Amino acid sequence: MDITSLIALGALVAGLALGVVVTHGLHANPRKRFWNAPLGPTRYRRANFPLGGTLAGLVALALWATGHPDGALIAAGAGIGMAAGAIGVGLADPLR
Repeated sequence: MDITSLIALGALVAGLALGVVVTHGLHANPRKRFWNAPLGPTRYRRANFPLGGTLAGLVALALWATGHPDGALIAAGAGIGMAAGAIGVGLADPLR
């Protein structure tokens, strides 16, 4: 395993932790009404939409398109982690 893959794996784990912490923090703070509102007709909150993961995915796509595959791999790892963290918290704690 090369160093870029190890860094990407670390970015995935860090992104997962970040997604969980940020989303759980938004769930726990009732003053954040925008983020605690339902996401359309679903039982999930707006906070569960993987915005950070989506943005990191777009950064990865831009890096890949400009010829930086190592940076794209790292950004994609972070984005996948953030998205999984946000969605995981939403599945564990939906609106009732």
